[in-house]
Amino acid sequence: MTCLSPAELEARLRLHCLPQLGPKRFRRLFSAFDSASAALSAPASAWRALGLPASSAAARRCDEVRERAAAALAWLEQPGQQLLMFDDDNYPALLAELDDAPPLLFVQGDARLLERPQLALVGSRNASRPGLQTAEA
Repeated sequence: MTCLSPAELEARLRLHCLPQLGPKRFRRLFSAFDSASAALSAPASAWRALGLPASSAAARRCDEVRERAAAALAWLEQPGQQLLMFDDDNYPALLAELDDAPPLLFVQGDARLLERPQLALVGSRNASRPGLQTAEA
């Protein structure tokens, strides 16, 4: 993983948790600011100038976003869990070619396998219990 300060890692996770901030908008923030920390610190007017939704800017400091980022950090502390970010050398090369590639990949297991041919299973963020069981099988 790219060597980031703990504050920058948390900032990236907080951006990832914001409503209405998908991959393209996430990258737009990184084009405008040098870091996730700088993006989070920028005034809401700077976000509006980039065409980002007011709801995204408003949610930056809400407790729910901080809690979700803290939960992601706790997940990352478990053995075999890692985070690959769009600017990481280990981010899958073919995936990085997509305009809307996810900026963060939460990986459980050997991340090197992501470079091999594979089948993707796409689902919702709020998967059903049977969906989770299928994904874990």
